[in-house]
Amino acid sequence: MYLDDGLGTHTDEETCKTMSNQVRQDLIQSGFVPKNEKSKWSPMKLLVFLGFSIDTNRGTITIPNERVQKVLKTIADVEYYVSKHGKVHARLVDSLVGQIVSMSYVIGNVAYIMSKHLSIDILIYSDASNTGYGGYVVETPFNIAHGMWSECEASKSSTWKELNAVRNILLSMINVLKDKRIKWFSDNQNVVTIVEKGSMKPELQDIAMCIFENCLIHNISIDVVWVPRTLNEKADFISRIIDYDDWGIDEQLFMYVDSLWGPS
Repeated sequence: MYLDDGLGTHTDEETCKTMSNQVRQDLIQSGFVPKNEKSKWSPMKLLVFLGFSIDTNRGTITIPNERVQKVLKTIADVEYYVSKHGKVHARLVDSLVGQIVSMSYVIGNVAYIMSKHLSIDILIYSDASNTGYGGYVVETPFNIAHGMWSECEASKSSTWKELNAVRNILLSMINVLKDKRIKWFSDNQNVVTIVEKGSMKPELQDIAMCIFENCLIHNISIDVVWVPRTLNEKADFISRIIDYDDWGIDEQLFMYVDSLWGPS
């Protein structure tokens, strides 16, 4: 068993020494062996603790230069692979994000804000037209989803179609998207709000809940953002493809046939 990362402070040096001695004795009497080469038992005003430089004289906490240099080196590595190969290994990007976020205690929430996009695993664009819907994964352009609206669905509102497009594409690619962080682009601003906050309209709320539940079940983090139609042309093109082999029989006829012979 190992115990570390402990820190005690006091404004009085003698009291600080007493506290330090008491902690060391308590550890020894409890059967633990303090590792003296990693322990600082004497009071000090300058120390490095958990990767941060603490200066009690000035009342500051800073990031040691070696950590800063490590981040700069990782950034340089990312830039090198992107410029030379046009891509970079996900582990290297994760390492960069981890290093930046670990500095948040000093630099604040900007560490999260400025590295947020680097945490995205997959980018998806989707769109819906009067005839159908379409979407694709940016990282793997051959991962395309497409479907046609039924006559009833084609009469629905544009928001219903766009929101249903997100659900259908999500479900069709669920194995690819499982355990991923997704940035999802839609040119319908209502979709962004409904996926995030839901809707007072029952049929739209049902779709939003389906999206939420599947993301929860499959550990998918989805961030839907609005994009201008001019930047969503590929998904728009896919949504307008007409599959002439996508046909079916009328529901009433199906029910009649089903009543005669039942399930096969």
